[in-house]
Amino acid sequence: MAFDALATPELRRRMGALLARDDFQSVEHALVSAVDLLEHDLPSLSNAAYELTSQQRGVLSSPCRHGSSRSWAASQATFGGSTWVRRSTSSSWRISRADVANGLRAAAILAHKGLRTGPAVQTRAGGLTRLVQYPTGHWHPLAVLQFVEGEPLDWRTTEALRMAGTMLGTLHRVLLEDGSLELQDQLFRYLIDDDAWGRQPNVQPSVARAVTAVRSFEAECSVTYGPIYGDGLQVLVDKRDGSIGLIDWGTVSRGPLLFDLALTVHAAQRAGHVDLTELFTSYLATAPMRTAELEGLRYYEALMWARSAKYFGYRLQHQVLLGDPRPGANAESLARALATLERLVGE
Repeated sequence: MAFDALATPELRRRMGALLARDDFQSVEHALVSAVDLLEHDLPSLSNAAYELTSQQRGVLSSPCRHGSSRSWAASQATFGGSTWVRRSTSSSWRISRADVANGLRAAAILAHKGLRTGPAVQTRAGGLTRLVQYPTGHWHPLAVLQFVEGEPLDWRTTEALRMAGTMLGTLHRVLLEDGSLELQDQLFRYLIDDDAWGRQPNVQPSVARAVTAVRSFEAECSVTYGPIYGDGLQVLVDKRDGSIGLIDWGTVSRGPLLFDLALTVHAAQRAGHVDLTELFTSYLATAPMRTAELEGLRYYEALMWARSAKYFGYRLQHQVLLGDPRPGANAESLARALATLERLVGE
């Protein structure tokens, strides 16, 4: 959505003044000033100091991702001949400034290798994020990203399997070979900690079996660890030239590459694919993973469902409705996750 569609008349006037000043040498400087403007006005907008339509409010605060992934609040602005995306973490998620910065660094590394990843614009102080307060008393890391053109990948096609496999394999290889990211484990720390996001005694035994199954497999087979995307691939395809891009970098951490592959397999299966040969072939052609590791894929699929079970257990326990307010949705999702988990690594 263009900035003019988002802004109140007062914000439009002030933006016009910013862009008209002679001291801005590039659209990046104007962009950072625009972000300063939005940071200052966002609490006031929230408190209805301006008369905003529901559409304008939605642009500022609507979550654009939900489910098992971390959520973001996002708005999009077009000015200076370029389109940019303004993002901050949603107050519903416990994601640190360091987590956000790690994801943005990963996007920058891949962009340097020619991938379309929407890297962040640096602040005037040279940082990748700024802390903003919204609403009062709640602080979130904010980043401004270059916009990635394209439509979401249609997973139903065989070509989609090749694209996803190549993208994931390239991501893993480039980030592992680069070696500059200082990442911590998030996956196992979250799964093993019984107090993470509240105690869930009905869920934790199943989660523990999934972790034990993975550790048993890794005792027999060397498994490649490195930077992982940590969520379902958000692949975009630009219909103008067929180029593909990858966005949403809030879940990058260190972990088993097989976990990312399990997430990608799940996306393909949800789209109706049974034969995943094209996915595995294209992935292995570029990834730093040995073929033998695929023998343990089901255990990492179990980890995926374990994380999902713990997530929906928390939502059910705390009556979280963001993303899916349907009655019984959390209970249904938890039951499905636990049933699948038991099928994969049950006693």
